[in-house]
Amino acid sequence: MPGIQRGETLWCQGYSEPNAGSDLASLKTRATRNGDHYLVNGQKIWTTQAHWADMMFCLVRTDSTVKQQQGISFLLIDMKTPGLEVRPIYSIDGHHHLNEVYFTDVKVPVENLVGQEGMGWTIAKFLLTHERTTIAGVADIHYEINRLKSAIDALPTETDKQLAVRRLAGLEVDLMALEYTNFRTVAATDEGKPFGPESSGLKIKGTELQQRVSQAMVEIGGLMSLP
Repeated sequence: MPGIQRGETLWCQGYSEPNAGSDLASLKTRATRNGDHYLVNGQKIWTTQAHWADMMFCLVRTDSTVKQQQGISFLLIDMKTPGLEVRPIYSIDGHHHLNEVYFTDVKVPVENLVGQEGMGWTIAKFLLTHERTTIAGVADIHYEINRLKSAIDALPTETDKQLAVRRLAGLEVDLMALEYTNFRTVAATDEGKPFGPESSGLKIKGTELQQRVSQAMVEIGGLMSLP
């Protein structure tokens, strides 16, 4: 925990697989118990910053004889373990932040199991509600809208400036609604209440608003947006 807090220990998330993205319960990566360790075999994909990470928290299948969700466990895996390979995925903008991760007889100590076998689905759902709440991107949207404001003075005509101001006002209204919903959700946890479906709503609305801000940057900036 101290290493995480200081930003010295970096983690990545081993959830999605080539045939188990939105249908996460269909994951195939398997962990087989062998004495005091598990042998992990399979593949993860879209693993953000796996090439930088020191550790991965990973969903694996430990039982294929029960209902899909009940056969999943949660392991902590050292990214330097022999048999683990990270391959880059370059996104359309040329950046490398996504990866494929391959496991070939990767040995993971049994003590790296979080909770008990079969609890992985429950643990992952709990984590995802927190992630969806923060991934709304309120702070990022504030930053991008402020960048847009600073670009308005460079627009060629007064009409362009007025149209841009009106568009920005609409974005700021929606951002305020998103931000206060986010505040209410976080405040509820301070009172000991669990996250509810509003976390998924925050993720959806936050993503849509980020897309609208990006579109506004391109359309308002015109030729200035090319760089």
